[in-house]
Amino acid sequence: MKKTLMIASSLALVASLAACKKAEQPVAAMAATTDHAMDKMAASAAPKTGTGEGKVISVNAATGAISIQHGPIKQLGWPGMTMGFTAKPDLLKGIAVGDKVAFEIKGTGENYEVTSIHKE
Repeated sequence: MKKTLMIASSLALVASLAACKKAEQPVAAMAATTDHAMDKMAASAAPKTGTGEGKVISVNAATGAISIQHGPIKQLGWPGMTMGFTAKPDLLKGIAVGDKVAFEIKGTGENYEVTSIHKE
C-alpha cells in the first residue's frame, strides 16, 4: 500500500509540473504582447503639436486659461471647434476677448497647451 501511494504521489507531482509548464507558455506570449502594446501606448502618448487660427472667446491671464474658437488644425486631424487651453500666464498678456489670433499648441489627449500666440 505504501508503495502504491508513493507511485501515485510521484505521478501526481509529474502531472502538476507538466501543467505548470503549459501554463507558463501563454503567460510568456501575453508578456510579449503586453510589451508591444505598451510600446504603442508610449508612442501614442508622445506630445503632438499643431497650429491654428481663431478668435479668443475667453481669457484669464492670471490663471493661464484661454478658450479659442478655431478653424481646423490639420496636424492633429481636428475640425474647427471652440476649445479651452492652458498657457503660461505671461504668454497671454495683451490678449483679449474678441482678438483674432494665430497660435501653436502642444499636448496629448485632451490636454493641450498654447505654446505661442499672437494677434493677427
